[in-house]
Amino acid sequence: MNNIYANNFKYYSNEYNIEKYKKLLTKLTNSLLDNQWLRISYYSLNEELKNPPSNYIKYIKTCFKPLGLWFSKGDWLFHSISEKNINTRITLVEINYNDIYKVTNKIPNNYIIDKYFLKKLNFFKKKYSILKLLNNKHYFELIKWKKVIKKYKGFAVYPFIKDAEFDNFLFTFDNSSLVLWNYESIINYYDLGKISDYINLETFNKYNTIIQYKFINKLIKKINNINKI
Repeated sequence: MNNIYANNFKYYSNEYNIEKYKKLLTKLTNSLLDNQWLRISYYSLNEELKNPPSNYIKYIKTCFKPLGLWFSKGDWLFHSISEKNINTRITLVEINYNDIYKVTNKIPNNYIIDKYFLKKLNFFKKKYSILKLLNNKHYFELIKWKKVIKKYKGFAVYPFIKDAEFDNFLFTFDNSSLVLWNYESIINYYDLGKISDYINLETFNKYNTIIQYKFINKLIKKINNINKI
């Protein structure tokens, strides 16, 4: 059975192979511990950590999504892989949740969004959201992120609500997400290499996303080795 990460993700790159993608995403998310996330970036995390959060915290404003260092449970890897992003790096990161506002199920890898999840989300929205009229057309729910960062070092929502309402701030979140504006919450990380390290560049075809199947399986094996599974 495919888990909630696979069933709720909306942006698979190849709709003709969606069932295979779901099985792979289920396998990938199941390989991650609850506090483990994947960072996909053109830069190594070592380089990114040299850029202090204060450099962008001052630019955080009331909006849908804040500036910060973003992570997923691997969902992003199921967007189309092309020659443009084949050299992006993958980093496995372990997080201390003590000072992070976390919206998740009571049992994180459950197959439904449970009451515990909704209670945490509704409390967050009640305390930090505001309705604003944008373009004189529609009221949208925005988050007062400056108020959030005074109390928390980051925000996490996982699994992802597939059908968030249009005016809900989660409508702009593509998938399960963690955003950090304070790096103290990172307790450990592992450089998993570039996407190009996992595939045969000579046979890679930017239009043939079937190559992702072998790539993801190799990545899962590496994560399992780190977790001693």
